[in-house]
Amino acid sequence: MVASPVLGETIKPKTPEQQRIDNLKATKDRAADALSAERQRQQVLKAQKSLTAARQIKPNVP
Repeated sequence: MVASPVLGETIKPKTPEQQRIDNLKATKDRAADALSAERQRQQVLKAQKSLTAARQIKPNVP
C-alpha cells in the first residue's frame, strides 16, 4: 500500500467489481467518441459531395 503524505490515508486497490465498472465506463466513453467521429466524418463527406455537385458546370439546355 502506498501512503499519501498529504491525506495521511492509504490508497486501496480497487475491487474487481470497481475495476469492471471503470472498464465499462471507459468503453462507453470510447464508443461515444467513435460515434461522434463517425458522424462528423459523414457530415464532412456529405458537405464535400454537395460542394462537388455545386461546382460542376451544368449545361443550360432549353
